[in-house]
Amino acid sequence: MLRKRKWHPLSNSALSPRHAGGFFHLLPLTLILLLAAALRFSDLDIMSTMLHHDEAAYGVDAVSLLENPRFQVYFPANNGREGLWIWLLTPLMSVFGGGALPMRMTAMLVGVLTVAAVYALARETTSPHDTRRSSLPFHMERGQGGEVALFVAAALAIQFWHVLHSHHAFRAITFPLFGSLAFAALFRAPRINRRRWWIAAGALAGLTFYTYIAARFWMIGMGALLLWWFVRHADRRRGIAVCALVWGIVCVPLVIALIQTPQTRIDQVAITSLDQLVANIGAWIGVLFNQPIYDNVHYLDGGALWSFPMAILALIGVGALVLKDRRAGLLILALLALSILPAALTDRPITLLRAIGLTIPLAFVVGIGAAALWRWGKVASVLLMVSAIYFTRSDFSWYFSNQNLFLTMEAPLYFGIDRIARDDAQSRLYFTPFRADHPVLRLRQWTLAPRPVTAFDPAVCLRLSPNADYFAMRAFTPTLMTDLEAWGSVIREDQVAYLFYRTQPDPAVFEWNGIAFNNIIEAASIDPFPTIIRASEILEMRWHFRQIGQMNRNVTAFFHLYDADALTLRAQVDAPLCPTNTPMDWGDDEVIIQTFRLTIPPDLPARIYRLAFGLYESALDGGAAGARLHPVVADEAYAVESDALILQPSLLVEANP
Repeated sequence: MLRKRKWHPLSNSALSPRHAGGFFHLLPLTLILLLAAALRFSDLDIMSTMLHHDEAAYGVDAVSLLENPRFQVYFPANNGREGLWIWLLTPLMSVFGGGALPMRMTAMLVGVLTVAAVYALARETTSPHDTRRSSLPFHMERGQGGEVALFVAAALAIQFWHVLHSHHAFRAITFPLFGSLAFAALFRAPRINRRRWWIAAGALAGLTFYTYIAARFWMIGMGALLLWWFVRHADRRRGIAVCALVWGIVCVPLVIALIQTPQTRIDQVAITSLDQLVANIGAWIGVLFNQPIYDNVHYLDGGALWSFPMAILALIGVGALVLKDRRAGLLILALLALSILPAALTDRPITLLRAIGLTIPLAFVVGIGAAALWRWGKVASVLLMVSAIYFTRSDFSWYFSNQNLFLTMEAPLYFGIDRIARDDAQSRLYFTPFRADHPVLRLRQWTLAPRPVTAFDPAVCLRLSPNADYFAMRAFTPTLMTDLEAWGSVIREDQVAYLFYRTQPDPAVFEWNGIAFNNIIEAASIDPFPTIIRASEILEMRWHFRQIGQMNRNVTAFFHLYDADALTLRAQVDAPLCPTNTPMDWGDDEVIIQTFRLTIPPDLPARIYRLAFGLYESALDGGAAGARLHPVVADEAYAVESDALILQPSLLVEANP
């Protein structure tokens, strides 16, 4: 007597059993991968003209690997990052150079490969296999199917969240790929029970460690599966031991690197109480029930997790799991929890980058729902999937409509670099308001060669050089043109989000004699010093600085207000010299202009005081400050006492009226 097979959404009987597997899956899988590629490679032209500074930091490290080949698995810059993504960037960057295009293309390829990996995972967890050889923790019917895996792959292919992150160049995109491959190999290894699959499972689980910090929670799940199988299946213990050994060996280099360079980022973002965890999990439950998400880089700003068709398919999928296969539902639920926890344990829980692993269990739920609906009504299933594609494309239009996106993704800076690269000018080029080590500038500086390129923040200091050009973000440098015009002629070029200035400073700006500090830095006051000032007023002092020798540390200026006997310090101000571009990076032909402000205490007694000025080596890594720069060499207009300069020996402070 033939036993009637019970249908459940993770078995082949959900679909037609004809022509199942093998060649007859190749055509639909190929179409799904082509669809995934079409969605992910769309808008490449727009995305290749913008680059978030965190993305650019990966590119800078990838370029450093190309310029200085070495074995490095952890990169401590920018809060520390696992190195697998940086290594993956190098092939295309060696062809196309440093920029957004090769980074976007790499992410898109990883995204398409993830769809294939999820298909493999779904084949292992939803396709029926011979139960006599199965050691999986849930029942798998015997048969030839695997069509549910196609629906799961299709669900990920059209999922807006994963499509969007496949356009970004963050290392998190590697987590779903290698995590899915690792789980697929882990499920296949006990079923096949051959050494090569146990080795592959261990190697892929170890590589998952190198993707993204959130992947470590998935690794906990992988470890739990191995432990479960070790306890329940004595005939698989040798293979499990091989898998664990390979896993550990692959992880060793990164473990050593993490011990040597602790991840301070965890301490910066981690929550500190159970109440925060409960609140964060509650926030994620709200997201799963389609509450708005406010993240203009990693998602739609104000968008919801589910589009209408995807929500319907997800509801059907949840129902199918609850009614027909609760055990598989618990497995997906466990993966969902492990994906949410990395975000829920941080002070900004609704950051979709940290929860990117969630894209995989959500694809399973939607795919199972589509498979179940296919059994009842093929047209309805197809219509909902096609509608989901339309919503994904329309959501992309919405994503790019956010003007804040272009600022956050450094698009004006990218456009500006491309525009300037078309010039033949050789003058020094300044970018404002940026730091000289800004990742986008460092990554794309080769396009501007051989021009000397640097940066500074005009709110802190002004840098002048003969025949200099300035790139300025319009919204953040409102007074830059006025400041430049005070020292010479300026030609202005207006763009949408930035301004471009060509300057010709007055030669007199570079022809002055100042005070030499340790024959390294020369300084000169621009304005005369007052002889009288009131208590509570602010004494503003503008100074010229230039480098006259080699400096291997940053420098801080100090202004001290003493009693006439120079024994009691009454007020002081300490300010680093041009902190966005320190003296170690100054050019020989540059002059730096900086304003210092000393606040006179309101309760200072009315009497004569002395005003002193000097320079000292800045503190390093929060440690003690270095020595003062001396000897101090000045003309007879100033008095020099030890390692400081007396600017005004008889400053009268008057009391407030």
